[in-house]
Amino acid sequence: MKARVVGVAEMDASDLARWSALLERSLNPYPFLDPRMVEPASRHVESAKGMRLVVVEDASEFVAMMPVAPFRILTGLPPRGISTENAFLDKESTWNHPLIRSDRAVESLEALFLGLRSLGLPRLLDLRTVPAGDAYEDAIREVSARLGIGLFERERRDFAYATQVTQERRESERAPMVLSCEPSFALDHASAQTRKTVAKRKGSLEAALGATLQIHDRGAEHDAIEQYIDLQASGWKGDPARGGSGLRVMGYEPWFREVTSRYRADNQLAVYALTAGTQLIYMRVLFHIGQTMFSYGDAYDERFAAFGPGVLGRVATINRALAEPNVQSLEPNLGSHYVNDSKLYPSRHTRVRLLAANGGLAANTVVRALPWARAIRRRMAHSE
Repeated sequence: MKARVVGVAEMDASDLARWSALLERSLNPYPFLDPRMVEPASRHVESAKGMRLVVVEDASEFVAMMPVAPFRILTGLPPRGISTENAFLDKESTWNHPLIRSDRAVESLEALFLGLRSLGLPRLLDLRTVPAGDAYEDAIREVSARLGIGLFERERRDFAYATQVTQERRESERAPMVLSCEPSFALDHASAQTRKTVAKRKGSLEAALGATLQIHDRGAEHDAIEQYIDLQASGWKGDPARGGSGLRVMGYEPWFREVTSRYRADNQLAVYALTAGTQLIYMRVLFHIGQTMFSYGDAYDERFAAFGPGVLGRVATINRALAEPNVQSLEPNLGSHYVNDSKLYPSRHTRVRLLAANGGLAANTVVRALPWARAIRRRMAHSE
């Protein structure tokens, strides 16, 4: 296997095809490191124009890929390092871990670490969003032991998501499923008070509009994205004075149209619309990879803010996504600091930030010293 560093803008059609194939076979894939997302961003989005990747090739296949950027554990001081952090991913995504082949996870990661060494890149490596407690973290631990790579866990955070894997669901997947346009506002994991509040808001909104709420997937409709952009721009996300950084404010419309067109062509775009009669209340855009729906964003008509349309829309779209016969989970792409929004999702999974010493005296010294430094800080904090 061989490794190389390549800018996204430099990749040719063969590279993009192999990238797509890797994504399909990856352990823990995500859309924000998908060529359908990133290649258009390299042309339309300023933060992605300089994006660089380390790719590991085995004959004609990509087996691993990692976003790469310079990194220092202490600003202005040695040693230098590299990180999976990236300006584009940092803004758009809560993930930035490397893509590795699910059927060759240990082999792919080992080739990636060795490839980083062969490229002469700094040996201190900041892995920011490693999926914890599953095959991905297991592979990192195994490769680290094989290659003598020191690891230090800098932080561990839980992220919300929704999943539904039951025997009844598995049975239903064997036959085509007719999806109802009647939205479900079930929140089985929530408190009785929360469920009562959601039901009250639903009833009040329907009474105010004189129509029942309905939900439809408009992903196949070309004008749905334009309507979503307009809806987003009509609210606070379209108002820079209120901190809005929506698609129109940022000038990201050409990028988003191209991305959603690519997913639509692959029948992997969902645009859920919550309506009452002819009135559009809420919209949410999601991308489908494997058996997971990944949320990009949502928007609602602020004229109905008193009825909590954001909460109603999110609950309805969570339940609609999990009713799809080929969907097992919904990832909201929601930072762990959004505590209230996270409460709408019944499940949690953990990601860890690891600092790895991929060989080299300086890198190993830093990683070995960090547990000692952390212990000293804790003792000092307790003594104050």
